[in-house]
Amino acid sequence: MRSEILTKRIIAAAASGLLMIVLCLAVTCNAFAADNDQPADRQVWFTYEYTDCIGKHFSLEKDDIGYYQEPSYYGTEMMMCDSDHVIQVKGDGVTENNVTLTSLNPDVLEVDGEGHVTIHKTGKAEIKATIKADEKYKECTVYLGVTVGKHNGWIETDPVCYEGRSPLWGLDLDTSDDPQKLVVSLRPGASVKFTSDNTDVLLVDQNGVVTPVAAGNTLVRFDVDDGGGRYNAGYFLERIYVTGEDQRSDQQITGDAGPFTIDWHDGLQLDLQAMTGLEYSVVSGSFASVDQNGHVVFTQAGTARIRVTALPSGEYRPAEITITITARDYAAEEAARIEAEKAAQAAEAQKAAALKAEIAAAKALGKPVLKVRALRGRKNKLTWKKVLNADGYIVYLKYPGRKKYVKAVTKNATVKSVTHKGLSRGTVYRYKIRAFKTVNGKTYYGPFSKVKKAKAR
Repeated sequence: MRSEILTKRIIAAAASGLLMIVLCLAVTCNAFAADNDQPADRQVWFTYEYTDCIGKHFSLEKDDIGYYQEPSYYGTEMMMCDSDHVIQVKGDGVTENNVTLTSLNPDVLEVDGEGHVTIHKTGKAEIKATIKADEKYKECTVYLGVTVGKHNGWIETDPVCYEGRSPLWGLDLDTSDDPQKLVVSLRPGASVKFTSDNTDVLLVDQNGVVTPVAAGNTLVRFDVDDGGGRYNAGYFLERIYVTGEDQRSDQQITGDAGPFTIDWHDGLQLDLQAMTGLEYSVVSGSFASVDQNGHVVFTQAGTARIRVTALPSGEYRPAEITITITARDYAAEEAARIEAEKAAQAAEAQKAAALKAEIAAAKALGKPVLKVRALRGRKNKLTWKKVLNADGYIVYLKYPGRKKYVKAVTKNATVKSVTHKGLSRGTVYRYKIRAFKTVNGKTYYGPFSKVKKAKAR
C-alpha cells in the first residue's frame, strides 16, 4: 500500500477580501485494489447549497467555492444565520455511496453522511471528503476550507422609515403630529433598541414609537442585537428634525401597568388613571378582549398586549402605554409535563432495548466462508460469503517464513472479494478473514474463517 499527500495551503480570495482556507488534494491508492492493473486518478470537486437568512436559496458550483488552480483547491464562506447547508462531492466515479464526509473541526461545524452541515460557532474549519477506490479509479481525499462568519442584524438598504411612510419623505416631524413609529428592516431573529440623544426634542420607546416634544433636532441611535449569536451586533444613527410648537402640557398614565401573569380562566381588571379619558384596545392576541372599563377576558392561554391611550385635549398631549398579559393554563401545563416525563422514560427504555439487541447481534457474528484462487500474473483472488449483520471484513495474511498473520486490508460489508497483487511466483501465501461490527463505539469481531492458501503463479 502506498500514498501521496500534498501539503495543505491557505489561499486568500482576491475579489471579496474574505479569507478562505484551501487545502491540497490527497490521493491514496491501495495495493488491495480491484482487478484493473492501472486504476486512474480522479477529478473531483465540491458543490454547496444553502438558504440565506432572508429565505433566498443558493446553489454554488465548483467555480463559486474556490476552484482556483486545479480540482484540489477549495474554500468557501458560511454565515451563522443561513440554513439548510448541504455539501456534496461530484466528479469521476463519485456516487452517493462511496463518499465519506468528516468535519475536522466539529466544535465549529459538523457534517453528516449526506452532506448536511450543522454550524455551532464562527471560526475556520475543514471538511474532509474521501472517495473510495473501485475497479476504475484510485481512492482520493479532498478538503474544503470553510470560514464561518456573521452578517449584520439589519438589512442596510433603506434601514429606517416611518410606519406607512416612505424614507423619501425624510425623518422629520411636527410637534403637533401624532406619534409615529420607526420601522427598521431586520434579519429574522434580530431586534433593535432605540435611544433619543435629546429627549427634550423627541421621545422614543422600545417599540420605535417617536413622540415629538419641542422644535429642534436629535440623533436617534438604533442598537441591533446579535439575534442569539447569529449576527454581528452593531448600531447606526439617524437624525430626526422636529418643527413647530406644541403648548399643551404633558400627562402620564398612572397605576399598575404590569406585566401580568394569570390563569386564563380568571381574567384581569386593569386600574389606571390619567388627566383625560382612557381608551383600551387589543394590540395582539385574538383570544383576548378588553372593554372600556379595563376588564380583560381570555378564551384560551396565550400572551396578549393591551394598548391604553390617554386621549389628547386642548390642555394635554396624548399619552400611551402597552401592557403585556400572559395567560396560562396551569392544569394543562402540569398534565403535559407528566406526559412528557412518561414519554421520555418509554423512549429511553426502547433505546436501551434496541442497543441490547444490536450488541447481541454483534456478539453472534458468523464465521466467513473463504475461498482463495491463484491467478496468472502473480496474484491471488480471495472471495467470501456475506456474514449476517456484519459492518465489514478484515483480511489477514501470513507471509512465507513468518509465524504471525498481519492485518492486510479492511473492507465494508458490501465487498465480498479482493485481489492480492505483486506476489512472488511459486510462493505459498496463507489467508484468513473475520467479520466485525461496531455498536455504540465498540467493535465486536466474529470468529476467523478456516485458513486458505494459494501458490502464486
